[in-house]
Amino acid sequence: MKTFQKRYREGYGVDLGADAARLREIGAEALLREQIAAHTCADCGHLIDLHDGRCSGCKKQYPIGRGRNA
Repeated sequence: MKTFQKRYREGYGVDLGADAARLREIGAEALLREQIAAHTCADCGHLIDLHDGRCSGCKKQYPIGRGRNA
């Protein structure tokens, strides 16, 4: 699991440990709302791919794994 966490942190800027802590803190629904908001394109409203940082609708490029929170 640590290898997987390291790969996501280094490759995609995602801290799975922090996400798990946030999940325990605020619950699944609230975390999902936060994640959707952070990874929704401001220009067209489609989701931003975590792995390549590209919007699924308009194809705008965002920093990988960070969504709109660049």
